[in-house]
Amino acid sequence: MIEEKLKQEMVDYLLLKQEITDLKEEQKKIEHLLSTNVSKEKQQRKKFIQGKQFFINKAKYIKHLEKIHPQIRYISGYKMRKHKEKSSFKVLVQDRKTKIRFYVLSNRLRQHDWQCNEIGALNKANIFTEDLQKWVLLRKKYKYDKRKQIRPITFRQCHLCGRTFESKRGALLCSNECRRKWSKRMREKKRSIRTKRAKANGKYDNSITLEKLFKRDNGICYICGKHLNLSTYYNSPDAPTIEHVIPIIKGGTHTWNNVKLACRACNSIKGTKISKEYIERAS
Repeated sequence: MIEEKLKQEMVDYLLLKQEITDLKEEQKKIEHLLSTNVSKEKQQRKKFIQGKQFFINKAKYIKHLEKIHPQIRYISGYKMRKHKEKSSFKVLVQDRKTKIRFYVLSNRLRQHDWQCNEIGALNKANIFTEDLQKWVLLRKKYKYDKRKQIRPITFRQCHLCGRTFESKRGALLCSNECRRKWSKRMREKKRSIRTKRAKANGKYDNSITLEKLFKRDNGICYICGKHLNLSTYYNSPDAPTIEHVIPIIKGGTHTWNNVKLACRACNSIKGTKISKEYIERAS
């Protein structure tokens, strides 16, 4: 009898334990469902708040845009900017006068001094595809009207001779003769600066000429070994030039032991490098 009672108690205990574990599992499931529902509710609430804020900010943006730029009308493209975000976005707007739609960067629209570009100045890539044909026709008309416009006459004093002349496209010199003289003067000025620097470095030999140097070096460029010709146009790459082995800017002197014959191409490529450095790098 006692054994049967003990067995019955054991079975009851195990059943009770099983019920308790089942209840605990059910409780966990209920808690999980509650937590997920709460998180979903929070997310939905957050999305609703963000959506509400987006529409409020968009309405404020459109109102501000129409206030500072009354000549255009907002269509689409607004995006909410994050805190301290510098990236801009494209906004589709419409010119109230011509009814042409085009894209503008948002950072440009924020500027109070920005003005709706004239039809001729607008870029083709920024025009809305459906309004392209209309824009082409208006652009032709704009160009024709611009050609017909009478430009104001501006008078200036020539920088060289002082004569008053009608200045076209911001010209500072009155004639081709004055331009030639001015360029010659600038070249002489550069030469004088160069000679002053060469004289400051030490000895300065006035007897150095291109003809004498050409004879001394047998008309061969000491860098590339090319045979040169004195009659070649001075500005061509094969024209012979006086080349300073140690450049004047680096303390070289204008003396016979520091000058060699070189073609203009090699002289310009070498620049202000010392000959040894240049030849080592080239090789």
